[in-house]
Amino acid sequence: MNSAVKYCVHFEIEYESDSCTDSLIQFENVIVGDNPKSFVQQFHNAAYTTAMTYNTQQAVINYPAHIDRLIHSSNSILNRTVIPEHLQKQTKTLLRVLSNSILGALNVLNASKDSGNSSEEALLIICYDGACHNLYIRASFHESILSMDTKYETVELRHGFRVQPLSKNTNWVNERQYLESVRHDAASETILCNDNCELLEGTVSNLFIVNADGSVSTSNDLHVLNGHMRGLVLEVLRELNVKVCMNSVCINECVSQDGNLLIEGMFLTSAVRFLNGVENVYIELDRSTFPLKQFQIPVTVQFTQLIQQIKSKIILKLNLPNQLSSNSLRS
Repeated sequence: MNSAVKYCVHFEIEYESDSCTDSLIQFENVIVGDNPKSFVQQFHNAAYTTAMTYNTQQAVINYPAHIDRLIHSSNSILNRTVIPEHLQKQTKTLLRVLSNSILGALNVLNASKDSGNSSEEALLIICYDGACHNLYIRASFHESILSMDTKYETVELRHGFRVQPLSKNTNWVNERQYLESVRHDAASETILCNDNCELLEGTVSNLFIVNADGSVSTSNDLHVLNGHMRGLVLEVLRELNVKVCMNSVCINECVSQDGNLLIEGMFLTSAVRFLNGVENVYIELDRSTFPLKQFQIPVTVQFTQLIQQIKSKIILKLNLPNQLSSNSLRS
């Protein structure tokens, strides 16, 4: 049995009044897809976001950030400048329609649940075609990501960049295919580097570097997609009084050409990762610029303690009454 379902909604916004109508539709040419990637690839030049539920599907992690990004990305794709009143209405309308649509998708999904599936949360892939006001949602069961256990990954560094780094566009899924096709077999993510060999972000994640002095670096908001989990991590780092440097770090500031590690650690954030450490790095950059091919990052006590602090504080924050309210699908 396919454990994923699709849910499609069309809605109209009347900017001159407070009315909005929406209707459930099932486009026959829209398929669930074998995985989230194949679902997204059906849509050309549409905004999308990947979200995880929590609190037994009652809320979405950092839900307001998903709404804001869908609207911002859609308006950016359409080269649309929206006046403040219309933006406010667009936000209010999308929030109502999207919340109802996600609840509808979850109802269909849970009705299909078999006894062998113990997952209580859901992974949501939401595509928004702002030109015709169509919402396409793919919902599938997923284990909760809000765990204190930390996984470690192998990554690859390679030259590349997003054409539109400030918007999450379905076209990026196709643009990144080459990077994924040439990725080292042992690597689970590719870190994009610019011509100066500065580390920017992953193809589907944001990157943080813990420096030797305890400060944390991540690329400037203008150069990478500001992921919703990245936003939570930045909030928590500041609450923990950890110095945050909003700048990209060059590879030779991470490791010397003879292999001496110059940082405390690296970690990745994304909708499905929460927060994963990096333990091994393959380097596929110009050898004349940086000859080293690979380096490892040993797990240290200092790094582990910081990761645990960040995770515990985010989990606590998400379950505060005000956060549960703003992230709720039923508010």
